[in-house]
Amino acid sequence: MIAFGIMIYRDDSAHLSLLAVRPNARRRGVGTAVLAWLEKVASVAGVSRIRLEARRDNAAALTFYREHGNYERATVVGMYLGMEDGVKLEKVIAGNSSSQTP
Repeated sequence: MIAFGIMIYRDDSAHLSLLAVRPNARRRGVGTAVLAWLEKVASVAGVSRIRLEARRDNAAALTFYREHGNYERATVVGMYLGMEDGVKLEKVIAGNSSSQTP
């Protein structure tokens, strides 16, 4: 397995729980392809926004998500086991922006 993603779908939103790419396959478009597929599925399902989190010190992940249209909603102190801070991000899905309230 090179990569996988896990998305939880709700009525009009989705939560990207996990996106992982094998280290030797990173920076080759694999993560972008998986994320694009997950976003397409969410769009077809009528989702208007996708939310996710990343560790604040994970610069590569934060850069990746920002480059793919996600914006920072909040920083949460101690989000990970009370020891590491996290960043909550969100992306409004094009074509499904009928409810864009944060």
